[in-house]
Amino acid sequence: MDISRFSDQYDNAQRLDEKKFGIRLDPHAFTADQLVTAIEQLLADQQLKERLLAVAERIKRERSKDRACLAIETMVAEFKETQQVKA
Repeated sequence: MDISRFSDQYDNAQRLDEKKFGIRLDPHAFTADQLVTAIEQLLADQQLKERLLAVAERIKRERSKDRACLAIETMVAEFKETQQVKA
């Protein structure tokens, strides 16, 4: 569920809704009943659960966090080397 508040969150919420990965609520106009209904819909949606599990598995397989950490560590090491050469 997305209740956007600023910046690019509105675009992200729209994509979430369009791709059927959640429900978008208007942050300035939703009611308590709408919130409860949205939560109940999401919890009861078996197809959503299956899609989310499939995406979670893909993310785990891709090890993107590990690759990102390695890339950052490599850039830091390269930066340190260039700073030592200049000194």
